[in-house]
Amino acid sequence: MMNKYFGELSYSMGWKTKRDIKLFGNDYTITIKIQAYEPTDSIPEVQEQACREYTENEKEYLKSIENMMLEFCDYAESRFSPRTLLFKVNGKCALLCDDAEDLDDGIAVEIIPEKNVTYQNLYL
Repeated sequence: MMNKYFGELSYSMGWKTKRDIKLFGNDYTITIKIQAYEPTDSIPEVQEQACREYTENEKEYLKSIENMMLEFCDYAESRFSPRTLLFKVNGKCALLCDDAEDLDDGIAVEIIPEKNVTYQNLYL
């Protein structure tokens, strides 16, 4: 499927592609995942709006993510590794990060519609 904000997407338990981001001065390749339950599911308008909002303001969102992560943990840049930018069916968006101190549960840095940091087991 072609997406006007993220390009070509493939289906694997949701619509996915890769994207390069920079956090704390480091380059990361993350997965963009647009939640869908079936490969025949199209992307609803609320998800399209969140995708547009993110891509149009990506630099500001990444700066906000850095600030929220540092408020959550003083040494966030060495503790957390970004893995997936998840767009939920309801339009919510969060960056999911692995946690070097808790291999079973990382953090979710919510950016759309609200800004918040929580544990992935609570967000997902």
